[in-house]
Amino acid sequence: MSLDNATIRTDEETALDLRRLSAEEVLLTLAEPITGIVDLGNARVSVLYDNPRRWPTEIRLDGFTYDTLLAVKGDSPREIVQKRYVSTPTAMPVEILPSKYRLAWLDRNGDGYRPQPYEQLAAFYRRMGHDDQARRVLLMKQRRRRATQNPAGKLWGYILDFSVGYGYRPWLAFIWLTSLLESLLTYNRLPYSHA
Repeated sequence: MSLDNATIRTDEETALDLRRLSAEEVLLTLAEPITGIVDLGNARVSVLYDNPRRWPTEIRLDGFTYDTLLAVKGDSPREIVQKRYVSTPTAMPVEILPSKYRLAWLDRNGDGYRPQPYEQLAAFYRRMGHDDQARRVLLMKQRRRRATQNPAGKLWGYILDFSVGYGYRPWLAFIWLTSLLESLLTYNRLPYSHA
């Protein structure tokens, strides 16, 4: 399905309804951003090509599954590292966006926090061999989830985030352990006063 260089304008709330779409490739590389909702709920796509400069104002991603996300190069942010992929059309240079851009993409979901889009994005980064990016996505998933919890859940979430990054930053546990051991050793070296 190709919407390459397309212009979509509507007065409706949902500008593009692709719910339950099943396609091998979708080129969502529009000529201009869509004002309105693009609904990809429960769609199944092998490869989605998009352009971060043309993302819609709101996108619904709950239940959306994909194997590969590729951003069209040229109009995309400068920090992106250029990559070529075997299945990519030769006239379309593409790249994998770093997680900070894809997390901004997930933030365009007007329905609020949904866990599935984060899990799907993390699985994509793992398949591509970017475990560090997957961990960032899962850490952000926990932070977004924390915002939906009651006060006790939020407090516990802040403790987990600060102490070990919800398990996605294990090096924090090493820092805490080192600090504890140093405190214990310092305490054992203190002279005892006898009365």
